[in-house]
Amino acid sequence: MKILGISSFFHDSAAALIDGSDVVAAAEEERFSRIKHDNSFPINSIKFVLKVANISIHEVDYIVFYEKPILKLHRILLSNSKNIFKNLDSQFELLRSWDKNKISTRNFISNVLGVNKKKILFFEHHFSHAASAFYCSGFNSSDLYTSDAVGEWCTTTYGNTKNKELIRSGRVNFPDSIGLLYTAFTEFLGFEVNEGEYKVMGMAPYGKPIYQEKIDKLFKKKGLNFELDQSYFNFNIESGSNLTQKFIEEFGKKREIGDSFYLENFSEDLSTEEIFDKKLINSKSQYFADIASSLQTYLENFTLENIKQIKQENGDENLCYAGGVAYNSAINSKIIRSKIYKNVFIQPAAGDSGGALGCALGSSYLLKEKNFNYQNTYLGKGYNHQEIKKCLEFNSIDYNYYEKDEDLNKETSKLISNSMVIGWFQGRFEFGPRALGNRSILADPRYFKNKKIINSKIKFREIFRPFAPSTLDKYFNEYYEVNSNWRQCDPYRFMLSTVEVKESFKSKLAAVTHVDGTARAQLVLKQDNEKFYNLIESFGDLTGIYTLLNTSFNRKGEPIVNTPQEALNVFLWTDLDALVLGNFLIKK
Repeated sequence: MKILGISSFFHDSAAALIDGSDVVAAAEEERFSRIKHDNSFPINSIKFVLKVANISIHEVDYIVFYEKPILKLHRILLSNSKNIFKNLDSQFELLRSWDKNKISTRNFISNVLGVNKKKILFFEHHFSHAASAFYCSGFNSSDLYTSDAVGEWCTTTYGNTKNKELIRSGRVNFPDSIGLLYTAFTEFLGFEVNEGEYKVMGMAPYGKPIYQEKIDKLFKKKGLNFELDQSYFNFNIESGSNLTQKFIEEFGKKREIGDSFYLENFSEDLSTEEIFDKKLINSKSQYFADIASSLQTYLENFTLENIKQIKQENGDENLCYAGGVAYNSAINSKIIRSKIYKNVFIQPAAGDSGGALGCALGSSYLLKEKNFNYQNTYLGKGYNHQEIKKCLEFNSIDYNYYEKDEDLNKETSKLISNSMVIGWFQGRFEFGPRALGNRSILADPRYFKNKKIINSKIKFREIFRPFAPSTLDKYFNEYYEVNSNWRQCDPYRFMLSTVEVKESFKSKLAAVTHVDGTARAQLVLKQDNEKFYNLIESFGDLTGIYTLLNTSFNRKGEPIVNTPQEALNVFLWTDLDALVLGNFLIKK
């Protein structure tokens, strides 16, 4: 049975195709449209997944949408009804945004794709998240936990599975939402909402969690069935600020977007090797860093208590976790290190894009497909030797071509060890926001200056932002403080959890060790990505460090590259030193 899953209209639109037990392909629309977090109908992603399967839309048995639009509209209208006469312009804009495409999604999909309406199904938003995790986990049973800003009504779901069916035992509804709470602080800390939430997590280690009592005031009730004090928030109006005057009176004036974080001389001096000196941030930033730290610490403890309660109520040895909040790698680390669960699976595409995969998988199960093959996240579009060569020749680019991967790896490793920053473009792109070795920018992890160079001269973003170390499996325990059962811990494979860097390796991994001594490490297995594995091994044989600095292949404000031309553009327009496209090597 062939099932097409779609997420659309809000953010991170995507499409995924299931054929029997196989996940054939999945991709975010932004990779094709080049609009970051694109919310438009994912027509390009749909065309792509159908092409991979070599089928037409008419050969698809069912098309499933990742939520129920009418329920969502009901929530938005009802929750905003009390404000309708307070802000008519805002209400008009809200209703105008809910055009007929959202209200009558079935008709819209039917018309755009030219399919019978009877083929179009709907799957609840949080069940889409839960399905995306559980049916990809390989577990026979699991406890379930999903958390995000909001779906139709639901913001948090917990439960378990029975005979591989998703069972919900509890929920929290809008406006009580951990995702929206984090969004409110994203705004307060001077970052763009729905874009900068992860920057809050990056800022937190520069502060101290001394304001947790302030955070606690925002809760009327804690635990799995928590309630937020809505007098601090403005979630009911979907435009404008999330913060009320009461919030500002409690926490102070918002940090301005673009405000300097570091001392000026630190930002400019690329030779500075002060890895862990928190005094390098300016005095104005310290309060905001302390707020970020307090929020992060509070939510880590809050989530851990919830996880303990879910375990007590359901009692499985496995946990599956998804939803936008599941991208918080520091919280994920607390869950893993607590050993409350023996095994933890977090969907690599935990947000709305993963909903496309989840609704397809969940519907497929309900339609009697029982087992699914999900090996890795390399589900996007790939390009062959001829396509890459054609791109280089069209742009009149000089290149070296290596017949043997071994020779390519040796040369690339040599360049990286000589402080060069490399664009690495291979195979099919990753589904989800993490670059896991197919659309990556790579550098030597040993030198702190590389962190500054990439942030300021290639990514063009905040200089405090950390980078991930991609480390071979056989060295993972040597470099990091991790549980003994890390081989069963998939979050490390998908760069979804932080780890403590061992004291003896902090200076050896200076560019990828964050100010708090942690790193969002990727565990690299040969069976996941042999070509990337072999490159890291070659670098390790040369330097003694079997790790590479890895970050997504893009610039600030842009999606990760999809095509060879996009990779070439980033190479030509930034300070990247070299580019590897397949087995082609280009130098400046």
